[in-house]
Amino acid sequence: MDTIIVVVVMAVVLIAMLICKKRMATSPMLQPILFLCVAIELGGVIYVIYNNVSGGSSGTKSIINNQLAFYRSRGAIAGEFLAQKAPGKTMLLIANPGYDQSRMDQSLIEALKKSYGNVVIDTIEVPPNAEEQGIMISDLMTNKALDAIIEKHPDAGIIAFLYGLPENPQRMKIFAKKDRPAIFLFEMGAAEGKWLAKQIQSDAVTGVVIAKRGVKHTEPAKRNDKDTFDVRYILVSKDNLEANKNLFE
Repeated sequence: MDTIIVVVVMAVVLIAMLICKKRMATSPMLQPILFLCVAIELGGVIYVIYNNVSGGSSGTKSIINNQLAFYRSRGAIAGEFLAQKAPGKTMLLIANPGYDQSRMDQSLIEALKKSYGNVVIDTIEVPPNAEEQGIMISDLMTNKALDAIIEKHPDAGIIAFLYGLPENPQRMKIFAKKDRPAIFLFEMGAAEGKWLAKQIQSDAVTGVVIAKRGVKHTEPAKRNDKDTFDVRYILVSKDNLEANKNLFE
């Protein structure tokens, strides 16, 4: 029962995070609230995973398996989409530090590799005293830091961002290049919606996975990745941008 309550709280906090991200460009004072939401969300994930690892109830394991299925569906559908849009290229997936310890991230990555093929994963280096100083990962995943990762992989034909773009992504070098790799986002991140829509329209961004509005996070996964993905997400590209412009407002 406690785990169900935590999951419900996480769903509410997730909605609050999306609202803060949307309005932060015009209301910078919302940033502390966004950081608090991230901390609560992380705490909820740790609680649920801890209960599972320590022999939690079958209900707890079912909830985690359900979440793993949704993460896996994002990797599978994105891989299939990119295999059509940019086949045979090396994909650089920029993840957050600790991705190799996250069951959720690993579920997505395994499905992505299976459906696309050649995927290289990289992330930033976290200073050893970052936790003691209260430095958040979002503070370290800056435009400059992400540009440095991309420059390490000149042969990458696709740049995919597991947790979206940072604030003011238009300052990144990758968006100033005329001959740039395909860019794909597994979520919007802190990018401003209208700006991102323009990048999709111009093919600067090949696609982005966006969570559907009003979906209950207690909705169970389906029998296959496509149906599971369709429960929660929409993959927006230039082909269906017009029908989904409301998601960027």
